Amino acid sequence: LYLKGFFDKDFLHSLNTNGTRLPSHPDRNLTPGVDMTTGSLGQGISVATGIAYGQIINDSPHFTYTIVGDGELNEGQCWEAIQFAAHHKLRNLIVFVDNKKQLDGTTEEVCNPGDFVEKFKAFGFEALRVDGSDIKEIYDTIIELQSSTSNQPKCIVLDTVKGQGVPELETMTAN
Repeated sequence: LYLKGFFDKDFLHSLNTNGTRLPSHPDRNLTPGVDMTTGSLGQGISVATGIAYGQIINDSPHFTYTIVGDGELNEGQCWEAIQFAAHHKLRNLIVFVDNKKQLDGTTEEVCNPGDFVEKFKAFGFEALRVDGSDIKEIYDTIIELQSSTSNQPKCIVLDTVKGQGVPELETMTAN
């Protein structure tokens, strides 16, 4: 939002501090450029699915993108939205799945989800895995999925390392 001119760079220094206008959960009444207040896990993909559905109804050429953490995908609300997207053939929806760690440990330790590519395919999505640190690969995959003639919603699983580039964060474990 800073890069798009919604606020000055100095605004970023208040992130998650008392009285901030940049809380950890987006708040449309506090942060310039935020259109929807969220907080509970699962809301983002549910809203994105609704937007994509509206675009299909209106025959819009646009795509809707949403990012979910794999820990967030422990929530049933996410899978209800995913099932809805597949049922309604929301070919304009692209879901990004990111991370391998959540608040209390690795995703496998907390609630092993299995292979997200296979899981999304089983739900009726076109799904691919990419190196989440390779911007060109991500971009090329977006272009590939946008060009797909399939009427399935799309999923890009980003194979990432949380805190990549900062060894102390890469190896950090929950206490």
